[in-house]
Amino acid sequence: MARQAHIIVVFLVVIAIFVAPTLIAQQQCEAPVSPPDMPELLLQNTVPPNEVTENIGEPMLVDKYVGKPEGEGEIMVSGHMHAVFSTPLQGFVSAAQDLEAHPEFLGRLVEAEILCSDNDSYVRTRQELSFRVLGFGSNYEHELHYFITDEVESSGEFTIVWKLAESLDRKHTDIYGGWYFREVNLGGRPHTYVAYKTISVFRENQFGLRTALNSFGERDIRNVILDIDAEADKRSR
Repeated sequence: MARQAHIIVVFLVVIAIFVAPTLIAQQQCEAPVSPPDMPELLLQNTVPPNEVTENIGEPMLVDKYVGKPEGEGEIMVSGHMHAVFSTPLQGFVSAAQDLEAHPEFLGRLVEAEILCSDNDSYVRTRQELSFRVLGFGSNYEHELHYFITDEVESSGEFTIVWKLAESLDRKHTDIYGGWYFREVNLGGRPHTYVAYKTISVFRENQFGLRTALNSFGERDIRNVILDIDAEADKRSR
């Protein structure tokens, strides 16, 4: 009987080790804050600007900034790009909301873990990133609030925005941004308009950080858009 009880205890411990993380990851939670207001992401008209429709598949820069933030922090970087792709909207929707899979296809992102969610409209994640270029290197770890607005059925739009919940390594004072996807008809065929904006405010100006951001920040944003398009295309086949 004692041996049987011991086996049961060991079995329960094993179950706890492997199942508990899954239960935690699936924990329900409500958004404790409001999403960032980012109307600049939205396509105001049904037809994208000429610059993107004339360059299908090529991300175009809307604006960028590397410099002093208005509030707390030493250096801020922001970038906003948009593009039109022939990839179906549903492929982008699948890739964008599969948050834990992002490290598999988005550069710089090393790890992503879902901490809790609320019926696919709010998700809190923990992320680790690695940024190494021109002799500069640094890792970052933080938790983000993600807010998802799915209007694909009603208006062919899908939006996902995020903001900083906690900088676990205290290297950031703020992070926010968003994706916006909308199905558009060009030449009688459905395409997807994609807009992406990201803003990061660093607590300290690490040596080489400003140079790295000025030299490669725009390229990194372009690569993120191209990477999600490649993944969306795979998921559409």
